[in-house]
Amino acid sequence: MEPESGQRLERACPDLRLVWRTANEGSESGQPRLLSSYRLPEILASFLRDYPNIRVSVTIASSPQLNEQVLRGDLDMAICSPPQLGAGLYYEPLLTEHFVVLMPEDHPLASRELVTPADLRGHRLLITQADCPYRRKLEMIMQEPGGPPMDAMEIGSMAALKFYVQSGLGAALVPLTVLQPAPAETVIRPFKGNAVNITCGYVCRSAEYPPRLAASRLYEALQRGLPQAGAEEPFETIRRNA
Repeated sequence: MEPESGQRLERACPDLRLVWRTANEGSESGQPRLLSSYRLPEILASFLRDYPNIRVSVTIASSPQLNEQVLRGDLDMAICSPPQLGAGLYYEPLLTEHFVVLMPEDHPLASRELVTPADLRGHRLLITQADCPYRRKLEMIMQEPGGPPMDAMEIGSMAALKFYVQSGLGAALVPLTVLQPAPAETVIRPFKGNAVNITCGYVCRSAEYPPRLAASRLYEALQRGLPQAGAEEPFETIRRNA
């Protein structure tokens, strides 16, 4: 964009309110909180270099709260889980966060090329707190009718899981995003299946799509900067970080 047109854009829409959600209200282990920490800063830094006079506010809240605030017009956009159908909101998937198995390098499963849910049974699994959607999905995957209960140790923060793995307390499923590089004395292995992966997307009021002015520029920046929703993590990416 030419400098003059960029200045007109900034004058027309100097404030932009963007919200990145957590998985549950009050939860510090929600997956999108990690996205806001690991993915969003670089995207916003590039955006604000191009448009230094546009003020962007970032808040972390629950998806229902964000959907309600977007619908009221309090927020310009949100990155969150899909809203309910018929809510008057437009939703577009933007990224799928892929989970991998992180384990100590001397773990019995470290020699496996690929780890399955059956492989993890019988080994201590470090998991997030009970109200985390990721944990609920994981428990559904790990459930075995008539089998023994899952050997699990609850860690209240998704971001902290990798350090507990590094200490040798067990294995954990964590987003590949936060493991580049992996902690020392740990290894990364692909997890079979994608049922535990989490998809988030762009939300705005239906009447305000496509976005305009500054919102449209940030929307484009998010599309460029975030991995395509549903795309598979390249196996070589995981191997390079193993």
